[in-house]
Amino acid sequence: MKEITRIHLAKVPYEIEIDAKKVLQKYLDELKKYSADEDIFSDVEIRITEILSENKIITGGIITLEDVQKIKKQIGDPSVFCEDDDQLLENNSKVKKKLYRDTQNKIITGVASGIAEYFEVDAIIVRMAFILACFLSFGIGILVYIILSLIIPRAKNASEILNLRGRKITANNIKEVNAEYDFEKISRSSENFKKVICYFLGVVSLLIALGGISLIYIGNIGLNQAFTVPVEVDEASKIAIRILTNISGITFVLFFLALAISFFLIKLGKARLILLIASFIISVTSFTSGIYIAISRAYSVRGDILANEKVVDLNIDKQKLSQIKNIKVDGDIKVNYSVAKNKEASAKFHQFDKIKTAIKKEDIKAEIMEDTLKISTTKAKVYGWGVEQNIDIAGPEIEKITLNNTRFDYYGVSQPKLEIVQKSSSLKVLGDITIDELKIIQENESNINANGVIANKLIARSDIGRIELFKANNVEFETFNCRNRQGYHSYAELSLEKGKPAKILLNGKDFNEERRGECFMLDIDEDRRI
Repeated sequence: MKEITRIHLAKVPYEIEIDAKKVLQKYLDELKKYSADEDIFSDVEIRITEILSENKIITGGIITLEDVQKIKKQIGDPSVFCEDDDQLLENNSKVKKKLYRDTQNKIITGVASGIAEYFEVDAIIVRMAFILACFLSFGIGILVYIILSLIIPRAKNASEILNLRGRKITANNIKEVNAEYDFEKISRSSENFKKVICYFLGVVSLLIALGGISLIYIGNIGLNQAFTVPVEVDEASKIAIRILTNISGITFVLFFLALAISFFLIKLGKARLILLIASFIISVTSFTSGIYIAISRAYSVRGDILANEKVVDLNIDKQKLSQIKNIKVDGDIKVNYSVAKNKEASAKFHQFDKIKTAIKKEDIKAEIMEDTLKISTTKAKVYGWGVEQNIDIAGPEIEKITLNNTRFDYYGVSQPKLEIVQKSSSLKVLGDITIDELKIIQENESNINANGVIANKLIARSDIGRIELFKANNVEFETFNCRNRQGYHSYAELSLEKGKPAKILLNGKDFNEERRGECFMLDIDEDRRI
């Protein structure tokens, strides 16, 4: 077995055979003799370590005489430090290129200048291509640039610049590149830029992690509220959803904390990399699992509720119901009223026994006094879960509809008069019908959607309300509270036929174009039917 000693190349220790060291040391001494520039010799040493690495000899590895001969062959004869034209021509012959970022000629990170050098094109062309890609790809080009900045290494020495240009790594070429590049300055600039970017990303990651802690807290509050809905959810599902949600939040925080630490230390490390990957996988898995359980359970519960829906009769006298002229609804419930001429009057309620806190038949008070049907409930209706608690009524043409804190759909017919009084309510008039005189009184942010209605005369008094009609010819519109503190305002939208005179009064004065934005929208169009 051959004797082994130690040698340092570019401050990297290697084990080397004695006879190999003698040959290599003699070669290095010759290189030093021909080189007047210490930087050139340092770059040659760096190149030697690269050659050893390419030959699978890393720090602590043993260099043989065969390895030394390979080094001499690739570096070349020390006499190449001379600068005769023939030697320069040989030195500039092409070899296999390697892509690096050229930070000497950079604007941002040197990606474009490195690519330009590699493909031997003008850097301006590459930069314009990146700019154009950013616009055409809706910003994806920026992401591509950032990724390239991370994966393409920076050219740190003359050897790597020569690799980028596809030139032989010889002493003379190294000397030429060293004269062109100030690697010490480039290194300082790159390190400073790297630190700034890493610290910035570290702060951003830390803020996201802190935000994640807040989201965990808010998420648990949201779950508490979600579990209070009147739908029965089994305890096992509640626990599973809560655990998975919190695991997702905690791993999310850990992910960005680890990321922040890595940026602040300006290094990743195997342990942090494993933590990052693990926390990301756990976070995504737990989050998607929680969502899946929540959605699947919600659909299961909803299906069970709808399968057990009952339509019950409200037991209103049908003879009296067929003779009503007015209807009053008070309470948080949805009423569907259909004008049913020559059909039997009816009043039915959609009841859901699977929801313990839902409105039941006994919670609804329905009575007829003279010609007015009164419906009221003090219990709040169920919202969400695809569940709709409705009262379906079929009866005669209605002259007056009075609503308080409710929703009302009126499937009407053309009629002489209709009066609507609303307070905190929503009403839809469905069907293409004509009403000779439509009177509307609104309070507390009520709205009417009547896009199929033509009103020959509209009389409206609105307090922060909204009125939408298809067409009106004569309008008297009064606003007694145009705008509140939140910015809500009275609003009317309707059409007038072109070429036909119309009388429009807004707060007692003739309406004109100057008053268009004054709580009143006027759309002059011949065909606006929806």
